[in-house]
Amino acid sequence: MAGSRRINLSEGATEYLNNLYIRVQSKCEKASIYKIAFAKGLISSNDKFFEEFKSDSKGSEIRIDSFENNVFDAVIRQKFKIQKLENKGRYYKLLIDYGALLLEQEDEGDENKLILEQFENSKIPKKVSKIDGNLFSNISAGPIHSIVLELGEFENEKISVTWNDKDHTGQHMAITGKTGAGKTQFALEIISQMVEKSQNINIIYFDYAKGDVAANDNFTKLINAEVIDVASDGIPYNPFYLENVNDQKIEEMKEIFSSIQKRLGPKQSLELFDIFKAAYEQNDEPDLNTIYELMIEIYEDQGKNKDVLVELFHKLSIPNIFPSKQSPNLLRNLANKSIIFDLHNIDSHMRIKELVTFLILNKIYTESIRLPDSKIDDKTGMREVRTLVVIDEAHNYLDANNRILERMLRELRSKGVAVLLLTQGFDDLVQKQFDYSSMLNWIFLMKSDNSKQGIEKSLAVPKDLASKLSIELSTIETGLVYTRKLRDEDKAVTKFHGIPFWKRY
Repeated sequence: MAGSRRINLSEGATEYLNNLYIRVQSKCEKASIYKIAFAKGLISSNDKFFEEFKSDSKGSEIRIDSFENNVFDAVIRQKFKIQKLENKGRYYKLLIDYGALLLEQEDEGDENKLILEQFENSKIPKKVSKIDGNLFSNISAGPIHSIVLELGEFENEKISVTWNDKDHTGQHMAITGKTGAGKTQFALEIISQMVEKSQNINIIYFDYAKGDVAANDNFTKLINAEVIDVASDGIPYNPFYLENVNDQKIEEMKEIFSSIQKRLGPKQSLELFDIFKAAYEQNDEPDLNTIYELMIEIYEDQGKNKDVLVELFHKLSIPNIFPSKQSPNLLRNLANKSIIFDLHNIDSHMRIKELVTFLILNKIYTESIRLPDSKIDDKTGMREVRTLVVIDEAHNYLDANNRILERMLRELRSKGVAVLLLTQGFDDLVQKQFDYSSMLNWIFLMKSDNSKQGIEKSLAVPKDLASKLSIELSTIETGLVYTRKLRDEDKAVTKFHGIPFWKRY
């Protein structure tokens, strides 16, 4: 289950480690802070530590796979004479909590002195890293098992696919279908199986249109997701926070805005870059309000009339979507827990829904690209999958000339990040600026309108059959799915009745 690789730190450890990270974030990643606390706790604990040390679980939830490794597991087992780490999270949690307590007692607040003097930047502390690696070379973190997705059945034959086989080009997929075709129910069932059959996957779901997924208590509980009503709760982080700010990162931030809002011309796009750059020069971490205030100030100083750029930021400043950087409980890491972003209550004016989604995707991409490549089990041939990003009503995003989704599909496959796109028809995936279908390993077509060329490409069938199937797909029954040939006995395509999520209940 999804929660098996997550731990809740103590309230005290969370507060101290978050504050420590703010001081040294330009020097290392968040996972390094946990490694440091873990090592401190490990070095300083005694044989009876796990019997005697107690701590609460009121702090932040973190994923241990972002910093654990075979050596750490082996050291715990050797030092405390433990045969098997059946509840690995408990050992990591207590050692990190204890280490954070000790670090806080030693820390006198001298700027960055603690980390820089005691530890190498972003590395395991020396007392731990000196352990003979050969001693533990035969210890495995455990096999990565296959994730076999039961898709449905046809003529009493069950249809399934092995999702995480390393021989696939990636784990990306799409489900297409008109409203009422059954694509959301089919998607929820697939996602549920991924969570049930994976060791540590987390789900990021963008509920665009109706909020019905966010309101589905059975689904949210099954995947252990936090639901965020973006219109009322806002997003849980400052999207304008950038590590190691430079012109390239500012340009990428600017492109997120200009690609969504087509009314921004080249001149206004360049002005937005200059405003962003000035904001980062004045403040290490600007937020929406400081950028908007600076924008108004610049316009007034230059005697410029307010335009679409000012209108956009005015619209963004009215709701509580973008928090102040001083807001409590803001997350630095987003892609380490399951979240359903309920977007349906956001005003559709000026494509704010799409803008919010691209800002969140940018955050996920930035976090994920820094991760080590996901593990591949040489014996089973299976790849570890860390995160699944689900974009509902994806046709609302695909026509934007925004490279962040393209980069996620291209670059995050090796990081164990998969994308699931739900859209009206296959032709939505083939955009002038980029063919998203080229990055997808599975495409499932439900009742939908598709061009002959789209059918030919998506199902890998000849032109004459594509013409027939394009008509057939526009009239098939709810829940029926067509995909590329999966079985030898299928003549041209594989079709089946997809399993809807509601059947579980």
